[in-house]
Amino acid sequence: MEDDRTDMILLKFLRARDFDVRKAFVMLKNTIIWRNNYNIDGLIDEDLGDDLEKVVFMHDHDKDGHPVCYNVYGEFQNKELYNKTFADEEKRRRLATLRIHLNLGNANLGLPQGKLCSCFRTTIQNLWQNSPFLTQRTRSKFVFADPARTTETLFKYISAEQVPIQYGGLSIDYCECNPEFTVDDPAPEITIKPATKQTVEIVVNEKCFLVWELRVVGWEVNYNAEYVPNVEGAYTVIIQKPRRMSPADEPMVSGSFKIVELGKILLTIDNPTTKKKFLYRFKVVPYSV
Repeated sequence: MEDDRTDMILLKFLRARDFDVRKAFVMLKNTIIWRNNYNIDGLIDEDLGDDLEKVVFMHDHDKDGHPVCYNVYGEFQNKELYNKTFADEEKRRRLATLRIHLNLGNANLGLPQGKLCSCFRTTIQNLWQNSPFLTQRTRSKFVFADPARTTETLFKYISAEQVPIQYGGLSIDYCECNPEFTVDDPAPEITIKPATKQTVEIVVNEKCFLVWELRVVGWEVNYNAEYVPNVEGAYTVIIQKPRRMSPADEPMVSGSFKIVELGKILLTIDNPTTKKKFLYRFKVVPYSV
């Protein structure tokens, strides 16, 4: 074909049917019929509302630059949202439409129930039958993780600064109330062994405001911060007294300190329990003397 994009699409259909031309053609024909019947091209302009934005949403990219789609069926534990979404066939169609609208080709980590399960099966069946992306080879690439390992699993494929805070990362909806850090600011990951302390040393070579944020996935640790000047005999400044952090605390801890003489900031995590993931990042903000 003269158009490279057409060649690419045809190749995907051929791969989906192991290069059986007849089967690939049948699949392509059925897909065109399905797209017309479902008005797929019109979905781009359809107003689907924002009541399901917590259930199915796109958020940042993985380590290879691919967009990431989250399917959070646990939100349907909210009975009001569940009833609002599955009250009738049209509302169930909207959820299926939303999934297809976002070009969903991935499964959730849990098992939906009742009408949700039916809606989920219908959507996957439609996608499976009419998309060249859901092949057996693609299915073999799926990774399943129980809730206790969700964050650890996500970090294998998505940088911590791009994982939403509700899944153990640092990414939030950035606004004027949180101007210091964005997804472009890297956050190193440190593994803290049980019954050990981990101290991050931030050396400051200029007068400035130093701002930082950190989190320990799961918390259940003690956290403190201090500033140690370079001047011999100078007193250490306690920025944050040792504080017990529990899983019920805020997902992230942030802090700032005005540096008037050179030295270093020490951020210390005391982990008395199981192995933990420690994330942190900092930024130097100059100021006029």
